[in-house]
Order: sequence, then structure tokens, then C-alpha cells
Amino acid sequence: MLAMTKYFLLGCLLSPFLSRAQNPAANAAVIKGYQYFQGGNFAEAIKYYDQAIKADDKYADAYYYRGSALWKTGNLDPALRDFNKAIHLNPSDADYYGERGNVYAQQKDYKKAEINFKRSLELNQTNPTRFYNYGRLLTETDRNAEAIVMFSKAIDRNPKYLTALYYRGDAYYLTGNQEAAVNDFSKVIELKNLQPDLINNISYKLLIYEASYKRGSVYGELKQYDNADKDLTSCTELDNTKMKAFNNRGYYRIMAGKPDAAIKDFDHVLKNDPSNALAYNNRGLAWYYLKNYKTAEEDCLRSLKYKPDNAWAYLNLGKIYIASGKQASACEHLQKASRLGNKEAESLSRTTCK
Repeated sequence: MLAMTKYFLLGCLLSPFLSRAQNPAANAAVIKGYQYFQGGNFAEAIKYYDQAIKADDKYADAYYYRGSALWKTGNLDPALRDFNKAIHLNPSDADYYGERGNVYAQQKDYKKAEINFKRSLELNQTNPTRFYNYGRLLTETDRNAEAIVMFSKAIDRNPKYLTALYYRGDAYYLTGNQEAAVNDFSKVIELKNLQPDLINNISYKLLIYEASYKRGSVYGELKQYDNADKDLTSCTELDNTKMKAFNNRGYYRIMAGKPDAAIKDFDHVLKNDPSNALAYNNRGLAWYYLKNYKTAEEDCLRSLKYKPDNAWAYLNLGKIYIASGKQASACEHLQKASRLGNKEAESLSRTTCK
């Protein structure tokens, strides 16, 4: 799963200009705090929410606002206390339950988070973020089919909800629906062409990267290697400091019969990350296809140095030793790969090792 911001998003905060406070001083403090909150100055916002509560300790929205600011600053337990107080004072507000669910989710208390997300939706189903957050909770607990339903409801309410589209695509992929996954990833990526200025937004740029990476990987699995190469190349252009796109592009270039181009990708990875076990293993595979068995062996052994339980490196060594005429070594490494659960090694071992 991708890590962009907090998994669970803050719902649209109730406008303090529609405040339910009866105390003018409390209302004025909440309005001031809201202005600081919107500007990202959560510490200053909390000070004004403190003033509002001091002026009116029965003001439910003030506890809700302060809880939201505390959550944004990572103070989860105090935030939870504020949401509890807000709900005690006004148990019919959907937003309060939604934000309390966010806190429980971040604390990985998924059972309580789900109870709160459900209650929030029972009270109000207009806010797409509530469905999105519930969907993210379901993906965190590997309930991807249910998550698709929640993301779809979020998208029904906001067709340009890009993070919901991305995560629904990921959930489709995890449930084996590659076509639907590609469709959702494409909707995220296409917005780059419709609104080019968005690429300057850091959060959107990261989302585009991840959607392109995932779509490219799906194309690779479908053996659509040209499409995979285009998407993964787009990733390297968006951010050349992330090595995973170079690793994947290199692997699919091997599968496309371009081991020389693949080696350049793995060289780039290893220049930036000299202990990258995956890159050593994949470069070893590329050298194997080029019939440079000695260099292939060296790379696969380096991969095992950094990841001793790498079944794919043992498999590749088995193949290298078969090609080099070293039957005993081949069987030894194929059997190690088999014990680590590699099915290809298990099959090859049966036909090679008597």
C-alpha cells in the first residue's frame, strides 16, 4: 500500500460560522481557532479552542475542533478524549463519530474504528470522505471486496476523488480484477493531461507516481511490456530517487528480451542503493539471459548476502548452475529455493535432480 499522507483523512470540518454555541465569546474563539486550523497552525488553533471551552464547557463543537487539531499534531489520546466529550454532549453528530473512528484507526484499534465509521454513516451519508475512510480501514484489514463498495460510494458522491480511485484500483488488483484496476489507475493518471498544473502539487505528483507504478506493474504481469515500460519510465521521470520503478522496469525489460537495457536500470539502482538485494538478483538474471554465467552467479550471491532467505536468488543460481553444467550445485540451490516456498524451483528440481 502506498504511504502518502495519513491513511485516514479528516472529514470536512463543520464551519464555525454555522456554530451551535450560545456563548458569543466561545463562538468568537472557535472562529479564530478555525482560521489558524485552516492555515495549518494547529498549535495556535488549539489555544483558541481552549479559550472556547473555558468560556463554555458544554460547547460540543469546540471539543470536536480541538480534537481534530490534536489529531493532526499526533496527540491521539487527548484527541480521543475530546471526541468522546463531543459525542457525550451531542450524540447525533456524524462528524464526531467519523473523527473518533480516525483516531481508533490510527491506533490500529480497527474494531472500534469500524463501529464509529458505521455510526457516522448511519447518521449522514453525504460526505464522501466518510466512505473513503471506511474503505481504507477495510483495506487495512484485508477486506478488499468490501472496501471496493465503500470507495465506489465515495466516488459516486465525488467522481474526481482521486485517492478513492487509486485505492479502489489497488483493491481491484488485490481481488484479481486487473482490468478494473487498470481503469481506475488510468483515471487518476489522465487528470494529469486534463489539468497539467496539478503535477506541481506534491501530493498529486506522488499519487500520479504510485498510480503509474501500479498500472505499469499490472501491464507487466499481463505481458504488455511496452505499456509497462512507458508507465515505469514515467515514474522515473517524476521521481528518479525512488528505486522501485527502475527495478520493475528492469525486470520487465528482461521479460521483453532486452537484458542489456535492464542491466542499466539495475546499475542505476545499485549506484544509489548498494545493498539492494532485489537489484542484484534481477541483474544476475539479466546476465544469465546474456549467458554471462560467472557475473550472473556473482550478482545472485551478492543478493543472498543482503537477503539470505531470497528464494528467487536460489532459483536463479540453480538455473545458472544447470547452464554451467554444475548439476550438484544446481540441485542444492533449487532445493533451498523449494524449501523457501518457490514453486518454480520445486518443479525444476523434480525434472533436474534425481
